Amino acid sequence: MATNLVFDAVQDRLTEAQYAEYLKNPAVSVIGTVPRDFFTSIQRPRFNFTGGDDGQTAVLFQDRNGNNRFDEGDILLGRQIIDAKNLVSFDNPTSASRGGQGSVSQLSGHYVDVAPENALANGKYTDIKLVLQSKAGANGTASQAAINGIQISSNKKAAAVQSVTGAAADAGRKTSAISMEFAVSGGEPGARLKFFADVTDGSGKITTGVEIGSGLLVDGKVNIDTSKLEGRYANIKAIQTYAGSDSPEVAVFRTGGGELVMNWDHIAPTVTISAPATVARLTVGASPALRSA
Repeated sequence: MATNLVFDAVQDRLTEAQYAEYLKNPAVSVIGTVPRDFFTSIQRPRFNFTGGDDGQTAVLFQDRNGNNRFDEGDILLGRQIIDAKNLVSFDNPTSASRGGQGSVSQLSGHYVDVAPENALANGKYTDIKLVLQSKAGANGTASQAAINGIQISSNKKAAAVQSVTGAAADAGRKTSAISMEFAVSGGEPGARLKFFADVTDGSGKITTGVEIGSGLLVDGKVNIDTSKLEGRYANIKAIQTYAGSDSPEVAVFRTGGGELVMNWDHIAPTVTISAPATVARLTVGASPALRSA
């Protein structure tokens, strides 16, 4: 079980400008100039903790249903495999005076960051917890909520998506591709893009504004799973989601220009196998009467 879960003191003391410098190389210590108050503009904060063994996965989450387990209804914030790469020495959050003369004793543990796609919206968070997950995927007991919680207050706006394009099958032919890649200009790295379309099914019925998939913006590209899509998809649009806010929708065009229309066909072909016809066979030979003559 993880213990001493707490918002990182180094990040807590950084101004927005100092945080920008910190991000260039987090391994290099940047000395912050604001008080340790668990109030920050950082939307993807780091949390430190003690406990856990190398190879386990630290799962940071919001315990929205308050049952001290990571389960349905909770919000995943970040994952980190515990190893030497995420070792950290941090202030003991439960005994600020331990060590004498107002000094703060240090703990040795590990850290986990809130993932870009799970950036926190403005507000106070008192339900952030951590579970240790085995290599087999079994979750241990949840930690106590992060000590003193964290409050986010940021005026940062996600970088706007400028354009989104995708390659359609030649001449509008049907495709059974199980994934699709979109090229994105602009946008917030790590943000999630959701795609919507008007869908025409096999009977000709049109359903508008259907969510067809989503993916993370990485290096100017987004990939979505299309393995369950069936029918004709037109009027495709994308919406970027970051830190609890949705951006205005952006029309998705075909690579090279023009409307993007996709025709997905994942229905497996069927083969009807009939039982072989019964063939009557005639055995030619002498009759019993002739043989006995």
